[in-house]
Amino acid sequence: YYVDGGMSWAVPYVAGLYALACQVKTDVTFEEFVEAARATAQPLRITHEGREYPFGSVVDPAALLAELS
Repeated sequence: YYVDGGMSWAVPYVAGLYALACQVKTDVTFEEFVEAARATAQPLRITHEGREYPFGSVVDPAALLAELS
């Protein structure tokens, strides 16, 4: 997590994950990929000054690929 980060890294990262998904399951659709990515995402929490804050989810590439295989 980088507080000042933008989306410039997200598109190539997701494209790479989708390419890996296509190697695992050659007929995977983008919709199926997104559904599996959401289903296998891990909760993300940030700790600041001793308090924990939920911050959505983060993709788990290993779990995503295992789900599609």
